[in-house]
Amino acid sequence: MCPDEAYLFEKPYLIPLPPYTPPVYQSCYRVVDIQGYVHLDTNRYSVPHTLIGEKMEIQKHWLKVIIYRKDEKVAEHDRTIDNRNARSTLPGHHPPIRKKNLYQGPSKEELLLVGKDDLLDQYVAGLKKRSHGRGIINLRRLLHLQRTYPCEPFMKAIEQALKYGLYDLARLEKMILNHIAGDFFDLS
Repeated sequence: MCPDEAYLFEKPYLIPLPPYTPPVYQSCYRVVDIQGYVHLDTNRYSVPHTLIGEKMEIQKHWLKVIIYRKDEKVAEHDRTIDNRNARSTLPGHHPPIRKKNLYQGPSKEELLLVGKDDLLDQYVAGLKKRSHGRGIINLRRLLHLQRTYPCEPFMKAIEQALKYGLYDLARLEKMILNHIAGDFFDLS
């Protein structure tokens, strides 16, 4: 059968092509990484942070990248062609990191320690200076030492620690125990 005869035979069954030609793209699947990005051609494209760990369909068009979750369009980015290891982040995909107020005043441990003795105040200030942040853990431990041991050996050890610049609380506790040893434990 010649092509003209085949056309006449098939003409009643043919349907016209749509006036719109669908875009040409390459489709692939990626899992959203822990930072909220999908990787494509050495570049990273953001998705909402709530989708971390989920599998996404990525359509790579000539000038854009469209990201779908099932049938729902999640994001559309301009495609990065001329860079490697670049990030494209859309506003609203990743929430801003909330920074705590850097100065929140003295901690309750510090308030319980200071104001009673000048030597203890100096030691607390030095301990805070050598600690990271506000030094709450070290202040709690110092407060525990103050509450656990008698006042006189505790203050003698603080005075000695200030004299030598010792801020290791394990060594401070040994010094307190050395001052207590003769008073409470008669080993003779």
